[in-house]
Amino acid sequence: MVKKKEEDIKFLNLGDFLSWILKLELLDDNYYVVWYHIFMWHLISTIFIYFTAAVMALIALKRHKYARFYPLILILMSFIGPLVNGVVGSAVIAAIKTVFQLNTPYISLCAGLSLTIASVFISFSNLTYTM
Repeated sequence: MVKKKEEDIKFLNLGDFLSWILKLELLDDNYYVVWYHIFMWHLISTIFIYFTAAVMALIALKRHKYARFYPLILILMSFIGPLVNGVVGSAVIAAIKTVFQLNTPYISLCAGLSLTIASVFISFSNLTYTM
């Protein structure tokens, strides 16, 4: 894989930024870039799952007096969740990845998606209530 220098990539808009993340290009193999890639994959996949759930809730609850505002809470949680558990989880996985020099961007993709799957599993189970 060809590594690009930081000067070679200029983000003109959000589309360029997202295409850089989705193309799985690493600028550098240092800890912060690896952490950022894992965090962004976690954030993007969590937002996708929560927006899907918000649309389904909006369709199902559109005639309810108060519950039709529930999708707003879901959209808010799609950003708060990754900021709380995604930052710490991405930092731990990035530290392990840089120590063992696993410098492929596909591991960042798998780590970010596994963080999302783990947080969805914990959300659907009652493990948080028993802790």
